[in-house]
Amino acid sequence: MTKRKTTERQVARALALAKRLAASIEGLQGIDYGWRYRQGVRTNRRVIRFHVRRKQMIADVQPNQLLPKTILNIPTDVVEASYASHAESPTSLFNPIRPGISTGNTLRQSTGTLGLFVSDKQTGDMCMLSNWHVFCGSTEAEVGEEITQPGPAHLGSLPARNVATLLKWLPLSLGFDAAVAKLISGTAVDLKTLGTDLKPVKAADPKVGMHLIKTGVTSGVTGAIVDGVGGSYQIDYTGFGEELRWMDGFRLVADPTLHEDEISLEGDSGAVWFEPDKHWAVGLHFGGEDGLGPLAEYALAHPLPLVLQRLNVLID
Repeated sequence: MTKRKTTERQVARALALAKRLAASIEGLQGIDYGWRYRQGVRTNRRVIRFHVRRKQMIADVQPNQLLPKTILNIPTDVVEASYASHAESPTSLFNPIRPGISTGNTLRQSTGTLGLFVSDKQTGDMCMLSNWHVFCGSTEAEVGEEITQPGPAHLGSLPARNVATLLKWLPLSLGFDAAVAKLISGTAVDLKTLGTDLKPVKAADPKVGMHLIKTGVTSGVTGAIVDGVGGSYQIDYTGFGEELRWMDGFRLVADPTLHEDEISLEGDSGAVWFEPDKHWAVGLHFGGEDGLGPLAEYALAHPLPLVLQRLNVLID
């Protein structure tokens, strides 16, 4: 029996039905007609593709959220992907400001990523969370220094726009690279992290095998797997007037299902790693590979519950 060729009209009708179906399916990132991939390798088969941020086991999907295997006799497939407008660069000037964008200390010429908005437990003031080496950038840093958005490395010809003032930080000797800056009155904020719909509902401890994502200024939205917890890692802070320090944290490696070249790059410091399905904030990114090690790609983060506890702040 000869296999019937799929016509353009049939594809158009199937796509129309798929897009109508999308209104009732949670978390869809896109729909199209294209090649089917198997373990990252393109096949010769074309299918209706439903794009999701992360695939789930069928047993974990609610019956009313199951996707059809075919639409008008055209097979369907699920693609892992997430999209954002490239018109809005993390290094741009933002109003309102939001996690995942460039920030830093102009006086110290340090730049990194805005991680989260938090509230100081003592005063109730709304603050920004990032790394010590982003907000302080030097052992000479003092309370009240101006924090800009974007950070000094991305200002270009723009005048410095102050959005916060340095409030407090943890000494690196404690094994944590973290600091907060108090927002200047009138600064507008958006709690959702750039490139995602993630707004933290709570801080959670990292667990081996967790799938996490983050938005960093340089590498953007990337995913990784926690492959080690309860760790101590030696980091060189001599460039900031400090010394070699053992930092407490956990390690992340590339998620093989996502086929990403990089999970973090210089400039991502201060980003927050999320468990995307539950909107849990899990880790404060502070480092990654130095380019000299034998492993291709890894990142380091502090457990966020400990960071918040020691800074005496709460997630907003």
